[in-house]
Amino acid sequence: MPIGSGTYNFAVQVTDNSSVKASKAFTMNIASSLVITTAATLPGESVSVPYTVTFAASGGTPPYRWTITSGTLPLGITLGSTSGVLSGLPRSVGAFGFTVKVSDSASLVATQAFTITIGSGLAITTPPLLPGASA
Repeated sequence: MPIGSGTYNFAVQVTDNSSVKASKAFTMNIASSLVITTAATLPGESVSVPYTVTFAASGGTPPYRWTITSGTLPLGITLGSTSGVLSGLPRSVGAFGFTVKVSDSASLVATQAFTITIGSGLAITTPPLLPGASA
């Protein structure tokens, strides 16, 4: 198992029973593993409040490409495929689960499940007619 990414040059030599030798040079490219480093539970927000989170990855060979592979984003929220930025103005309330995939220029892939909760926001719940007042 490789212990680090990089390009490695090496030669292999083989000898048969008659002491005949053959050798050949090889080059091996080892890409580092690709992982999504963003926490699985994203910060929550409220409807109609601007939302922005940037997904992060480590390893692999940039540039990265980001996609949603399953689940549902809140209405009004989109994912930038080259930036990894999840942003927009949420228009739906609830808990939303979805899976993000990142791929790099060396065809490495990583996926991770995420959740985001969008609340209804601030509301005044006091009745319009205050105690002791008349209409």
